[in-house]
This record gives sequence, structure tokens and C-alpha cells, in this order.
Amino acid sequence: MVMEKNDVLYVYVRQPVEILEWRIYTRWGEEVFAAEHVYAGYPEYRSATGWDGTIHGRPARPDVYMWWLQYRCGRQIVFKKGDVTLLR
Repeated sequence: MVMEKNDVLYVYVRQPVEILEWRIYTRWGEEVFAAEHVYAGYPEYRSATGWDGTIHGRPARPDVYMWWLQYRCGRQIVFKKGDVTLLR
């Protein structure tokens, strides 16, 4: 996961994949972002959508947010999880 200059969190990949589910939660389990069936790959090597650091259209507070990701790479389905720190 990488934050860009525009402060949007994208999934970056080395080869084209289909993101089956990508979700971001607060530490209390509130879902703040969800994307399903999103393409990630050429030409920018990132997901077609990303999280802009807002919750219901308002800036999220600086904190640690948990994410999990499920994607299809060829015939294999891969599951990843981690956290991201939002700074303002």
C-alpha cells in the first residue's frame, strides 16, 4: 500500500489482478471504505479506485486503520491484511 501526493491509498501491483474485495476499518471495526471487483494493473500498476482518507465524506481523524484485501491472480485467490496510519 502506498500513499500518493494526492493522499489517496491505492493497491499497487506488479502484474494485473482482479481485486475481489478491499476493505478498510477503524480500530473499532467500523467500515470506512469498500471496493469490490476492481481491476488493478496496466498502465499505472495500481487499483482503479482508492481510499481518500474520509469517512462518509468527512476527513477521517489521524489514526491507525486496518485493511484486508482479497484478489485473484491467475487461478489463485490471495488474501492479505495489514494496517495503515493516517496522518494529517
